[in-house]
Amino acid sequence: MPLFVMNTTQLLGALVTPLALLYSGMMLYSAGLLRSLQLNKAKILGIIGRFILGPLLMYVTIIATRHLFPGLVTSMDSQVWLVQSATPTMAILPVLAAQKGANAKLGNDLVVLTTVLFIFVLPIIYLIAKAVF
Repeated sequence: MPLFVMNTTQLLGALVTPLALLYSGMMLYSAGLLRSLQLNKAKILGIIGRFILGPLLMYVTIIATRHLFPGLVTSMDSQVWLVQSATPTMAILPVLAAQKGANAKLGNDLVVLTTVLFIFVLPIIYLIAKAVF
């Protein structure tokens, strides 16, 4: 493939996240910040999935990998993967939800909530990762 086509597609790909954040910001502005931060059952389930189930599944995966392939996964790898598994919901989620006809507002609210809560979750997950691995 010609170099100019590769460069152009890389530049267009780099625009995805900033444009998704603009879209989320517009949705947040129209809905209001306080309304987006109010919890309901769907948001609580999304938060539990992001901050509890994700790291638990990653922990099981790490333990299984370390058992099946001793020496392959270092302690630092395990810590990084565990912390990464609790990172906020991806910024493009509301755009993908709207594109598929799903609840884009819920996706946007989850992006906002998980990003705000990550400030408090990160030190906890980090300490757990250091203690376990």
